Amino acid sequence: MILAVDNGSSYTPALFESIRKAGAPCDFRAFDEVGEIGGYSHYILSGRRRNNRAMNAANASIIRHALDHGKPLLGICYGAEMLALVSGGTIRKMPELAKGFESVTTVRENPLCSGDVEVYESHAYEIARMPSPLIRLAGSAACKNEIIQYGGLNAFGTQFHPEMTREGREMVSNFLKM
Repeated sequence: MILAVDNGSSYTPALFESIRKAGAPCDFRAFDEVGEIGGYSHYILSGRRRNNRAMNAANASIIRHALDHGKPLLGICYGAEMLALVSGGTIRKMPELAKGFESVTTVRENPLCSGDVEVYESHAYEIARMPSPLIRLAGSAACKNEIIQYGGLNAFGTQFHPEMTREGREMVSNFLKM
């Protein structure tokens, strides 16, 4: 069973729909209604609209649990930023909002995608510093760290919203097969 966490992004309904279409058994919960996190096989963290301390704490707890137990994790936009922060990295406000379709190029082999993929951006922050064990898997003209991975674990972050394009939904489907 997968836990998909709604952090208030306007794109979360599309994310939940892509998970449903993939046929994966999933528990869809708002960040403040998650409860016990131990019984899930995979974790997906949505983007967000606003910063919220309780949301940050809930997502950080899920990330630590997934990493500590070697469970697959996919952090989307805000979820990727939280993965970086929990791992000791930093984020920064971008000079301008990244919004719209973007071509992302993989720079390292990974199980989510390969080559160039079209994605949808909608973020004002980006991952600035990536400490070890975070690995950069893909980048774009808009953002250097579009896809990241935590070491050799199946723990990933996408700065973009994969739920908004066909190729992005394939990434979600690939993640769900892990």
